[in-house]
Amino acid sequence: MAKAERNDDEPPSGPRYTSNLYGQSAAEAELLGAYRSGRMHHGWLLAGPAGIGKATLAHRLARFIAAFPDHRAEAVTKAEDLALADNHPVARRIRAHAFADLVEITAETSQTAAGRSRPVIKVETIHRGLAGLATTPGAGGWRIVIVDAADDMNLSAANAILKRLEEPPQRTLFMLISHAPGRLLPTIRSRCRRLDLVPLGQSDLRRALGEAAKRRSPADIPAQIMAMAGGSVGEALRLMDEGGAELAAQLMALVGSLPDLDLALAHKLANRLTAQKADPEFRLFCDLLLDWLAQAVRAAQTGRPGKFAALEPRGGFAMFRTGAHAPSLAQWAALWENLAEAHGRTLGLNLDRKQFLMNAFFALEATARGRAP
Repeated sequence: MAKAERNDDEPPSGPRYTSNLYGQSAAEAELLGAYRSGRMHHGWLLAGPAGIGKATLAHRLARFIAAFPDHRAEAVTKAEDLALADNHPVARRIRAHAFADLVEITAETSQTAAGRSRPVIKVETIHRGLAGLATTPGAGGWRIVIVDAADDMNLSAANAILKRLEEPPQRTLFMLISHAPGRLLPTIRSRCRRLDLVPLGQSDLRRALGEAAKRRSPADIPAQIMAMAGGSVGEALRLMDEGGAELAAQLMALVGSLPDLDLALAHKLANRLTAQKADPEFRLFCDLLLDWLAQAVRAAQTGRPGKFAALEPRGGFAMFRTGAHAPSLAQWAALWENLAEAHGRTLGLNLDRKQFLMNAFFALEATARGRAP
């Protein structure tokens, strides 16, 4: 399965090193207006799907405030956005991790009891990151704390952040990145000003990808990737790095064989996805399968095509809804729920992955035939 090659000589990438922001002008304007007003809230919750620019916006604001700590400065008054020149001394120091008043708290990889890896922010990480907040910020400026992603905090870490949000140090700004705000403590949400970011449109997505994926030009990014990314740069990069276009084509080929499941293809695909070192491809394929099924049910309910519509064979989901024994939407929705639960058990309990895939394929076939799987 083809993957994009990595070059160890490439410059560092990520929100700290990203200057440009695409598709989020409304959110950026709200942050700029709040800062310029002199009534900047001490806690912000930047919410929205993963990979749409939330952390990039947080770092963009951090650089701007660090460079112009006085909201009455002429540069702030005249600013049209939060852009700061790459050669500005503050921008250079932040890129070099030499700006002590910016604290970035990120997740570490942790192993569950079942042996599954997952990102987690522990209370020790919070305490280390916030240790310097007791001191006075340099040059009378601001101290800025970015938590990316706040969803990864365990309960102890969440309570540690909550305490700071309840009693914030003077001239300290907390920016919490969240892909699923509903998972955060209600008390954390209530003490932050929420700002929702939106998925990128196709032109903004292509421009952002052209900058993020420096090893290829925007014109080389497959249309399938653009369609499946759902407006997320992060998801598009994941799809490119882990063979998403090819996996989606395999999934659509399998779907296209229904209601007579192509057993040879099913076994070939299951063997491929459960081979040694195929964990990323297995996880991505399962995500695509569940996402496609959810999108298909939603499309059939609303009449609006989902993001997989251009890839689906023979009209996609509509092909399941013809004939005397066509399955109901409730049956397809129940299938999604059953597969999502089985997928979670398979990963959480380290169960047989090939068995899960084959069971999922047979369940698709049974549902397509109008039978209970």
